[in-house]
Amino acid sequence: MIRAGTALLSSALLSAAVALAGEPAPADPKAEPRLEDLVPGNWFGYHAANESVYRHYIVVGKGQKQGEKTVYPAGGIVWVALPDELAIGCAKGQPIQGNWLPRSVIHAQDFTVTLEGTKLTFAGANVRRVFKGGQYNPDTFTGELKRPGVLVGEVTGPKDRHETFHLMREELLTKPPALDLEKGKTHGNLAPLDGGSYHYSLYIPKSYDPAKPMPLLVNCSPGGGAPPLSPKMAEQCGWIMAGLTESKNGPVQPSAENVAAAVFDIRRRLNVDTKRLYWSGFSGGSRLASWCACNFPGSTAGVICMGAGYLPSVGTLPEGCAAFFIVGQTDSNHAEVTGLFPQEKKRRKAEMIIHPGGHSWGRPEDQELAIAWLQALAEGKTPPAVPAPGK
Repeated sequence: MIRAGTALLSSALLSAAVALAGEPAPADPKAEPRLEDLVPGNWFGYHAANESVYRHYIVVGKGQKQGEKTVYPAGGIVWVALPDELAIGCAKGQPIQGNWLPRSVIHAQDFTVTLEGTKLTFAGANVRRVFKGGQYNPDTFTGELKRPGVLVGEVTGPKDRHETFHLMREELLTKPPALDLEKGKTHGNLAPLDGGSYHYSLYIPKSYDPAKPMPLLVNCSPGGGAPPLSPKMAEQCGWIMAGLTESKNGPVQPSAENVAAAVFDIRRRLNVDTKRLYWSGFSGGSRLASWCACNFPGSTAGVICMGAGYLPSVGTLPEGCAAFFIVGQTDSNHAEVTGLFPQEKKRRKAEMIIHPGGHSWGRPEDQELAIAWLQALAEGKTPPAVPAPGK
């Protein structure tokens, strides 16, 4: 157990919160707020960088006019490989409990936030370590502020460095807009509401109710263009299902950016149960699914790995994450998967189907059984039986 003291939080973060507490309510709550009034408040978001998905929680205080600009004091924390509520609590002085991943880190940093026209910039400075980790360079996020309080953009740098960021006012996470997509239908190549260069496919079950959070399963393909894994089971279990479009075998960073863009946008559109994220994939997509689980610990309830095991750099999945393996009798990765399974069976809830085929996604009934098995675990029910190898 490690405790982070409040002294590690920035004075800017604390003063921003105090400033916000004294903010008067708008004169006309029905009137559309000015852009400068959308900036103060709590911001949350994803930052795909260094082949990881970092989270940011930033508190922005009351702004002051400086010529054509409005400047706001702010402070925040950035973390990776930790549950969101645990990281935010740690920054406030609460203890971190549990055996989290070796790469779990939290840093604090100050921000100067500037709005000029529609251009919004978060300029970071004075980075301090809060929990583990080494050096972390200050962040700078610049883009167009979009209503009702969203900032999406890219960061480029030397040596072909490329990153993406997706920030929104925290209250938008609990207030998704009116649903503009048909339920019970697969929507392919969806572009995010707030822009960006990545896409995803999406299936929303007919039972989706915006007042009730729903589990989300994101599917990954080695060749890109992953579909939702099983619309049939999405309807049966009441899960939202998505597939990453640009993510494919190769460098992890573009896939990290696709993951961040898709999950951010789905949370913008829909009421997602953030304690029940699931990841699935075939071959290289299986390896990416394991990587996703490690980037979303505390949120990930399970993975479905088809035709391969984990990304070598992953090592093991976070605590509380179940694993279901699907592999063919003649699959080129058969030995890898069947060797990994008994190890995982000792560490977590795990199951495996060996189907009679080769290197493939497996049969639809294999995927359906995997989803039903994960659903039963979540409901505290006895999982369905798994057939004998080769059946």
